[in-house]
Amino acid sequence: MLKINEKVAISVDLGGRGGKERSALRLFENDLIRDDHILFDAKDSLGNKYEFKKQANQQWFDIGKYHNLTQEQKDINMVFLIHKDGALEKAAVIKLGKFIERLTTNPKYAKDGWTKKMIKFMYEVKKLHPRFQTKALVKVKEFLLDNSDVTEILYEKNT
Repeated sequence: MLKINEKVAISVDLGGRGGKERSALRLFENDLIRDDHILFDAKDSLGNKYEFKKQANQQWFDIGKYHNLTQEQKDINMVFLIHKDGALEKAAVIKLGKFIERLTTNPKYAKDGWTKKMIKFMYEVKKLHPRFQTKALVKVKEFLLDNSDVTEILYEKNT
């Protein structure tokens, strides 16, 4: 289980566009090793995999990557690091498989492209043009509230 280092959490800067994986790794007391992969950013000593998503709320996903996931891929931990002006406000985790399942089975998310049919279609496009991306939106704060039964809150800033 991931454990937040509270001293780092109050001072870390997650602002800016993209990157910040090193800052994200410093947030955790766990021994995480950077491992840049298409579906994850880091591993721990037990082989657990972690993908870090850093945003204020809106996060865009290249949905073609999520078709036909193996069980090992479904077990990747999606770690959402929600910040305001770079300061960590909340950290939450959900398994990638459960994340995709919730997005593709709730009609609320279909309007943003989160359907199995669209994910498969974009997967086929990526086979033809591997660098091509089509991004689908997730409003992370809302998603976490709607799916609190399958997400774990790791940290929440005292307000």
